[in-house]
Amino acid sequence: MLVAVVSDMHLGRRDRLDRFDRTPDSVSRFNNLLRYLENNVDRIVLLGDVFETLRGRSPRSAQDELRGVIQAYPEISNRIFDNPQYKYIHGNHDLVAGTMGIPDFHLIDEDGMRMLFFHGHQLDPISRGQAKMSQFFIWLGGWLERMGFGITSRLDGSPNSKVLVETPKPGRFEQAAVLMAKGVGADVVVTGHTHRAKRLEIGDHLYLNSGTCVSGRRELLLLDTAAKIFRVVREPDFV
Repeated sequence: MLVAVVSDMHLGRRDRLDRFDRTPDSVSRFNNLLRYLENNVDRIVLLGDVFETLRGRSPRSAQDELRGVIQAYPEISNRIFDNPQYKYIHGNHDLVAGTMGIPDFHLIDEDGMRMLFFHGHQLDPISRGQAKMSQFFIWLGGWLERMGFGITSRLDGSPNSKVLVETPKPGRFEQAAVLMAKGVGADVVVTGHTHRAKRLEIGDHLYLNSGTCVSGRRELLLLDTAAKIFRVVREPDFV
């Protein structure tokens, strides 16, 4: 099985707060990327924070924000919800998608191996669970951006941001992810959440992070379960 993993797009309402639509041709480029993946892989896993629902005008407007974002990105949304190639797993910024039946964990058993997929906020003490305080500060940050403070534009980087593929040793986040993998008998564990694309071998397990697709960045994973090849890639590397 060939699996592509994409996460952390933070699709917004295509307004000044939208972290995804900050570069020329961002929507057409991304649709081209999805078309390429649809024609070349078996499954596309969307690993959370696909939609940004926490930065509306009211701190309780996540459901309205989700509807607004879906309307703002009809072609991408139709792909996600109508094409059976896609498996959508929610994160902490699109937690409300859980009310639509979108799960927070996914397992794939293929070619004699098991892979565990989840967004990763479950391992973050600030963002796990309902995380009301975290959600409040995300909402507050949205209002600061409306007032002209470019908070996320500095955090998100640019299309030329460095992709961190391997690090000398795993941190607590990666080690906790591997512990969860062990708990379900998985050989490979895949998360997003940190916006840092990564590949790490931790003992007998493989940890992967799908990076992000905000602000023109196009980082993702390509997993070949038959050949046992697991790669962090950027859009220009293969499209």
